[in-house]
Amino acid sequence: MLNFLTNKGLKIFLNSHKTVKNIAEILDISLKNGEVRSKILLKGETEPVSISLNCKINGNTLCVTNVNTSKKWLTELADIFKERYAQIDLGKYKGAAEIAKYLL
Repeated sequence: MLNFLTNKGLKIFLNSHKTVKNIAEILDISLKNGEVRSKILLKGETEPVSISLNCKINGNTLCVTNVNTSKKWLTELADIFKERYAQIDLGKYKGAAEIAKYLL
């Protein structure tokens, strides 16, 4: 039950973020043992995209690996950016590292 409420709260939080609102709607998100699975409806699209990835926290750094999507072109786009976003410093976002540690 706690996992369900956590995932529901994360979905609401992400959908309320200004950047997310502008480009997509998170339809479903699930975090379990460092694996994230999500279904996202991008603005202008009729079919949602499924996304899965692995992540872990090292200190204040979020490490993202194994990004896959239900659309080949999105997976290839993710591969282009994996060098830049494979490690994200959450320390510069107040409280984000603590929240991520709790969720993951």
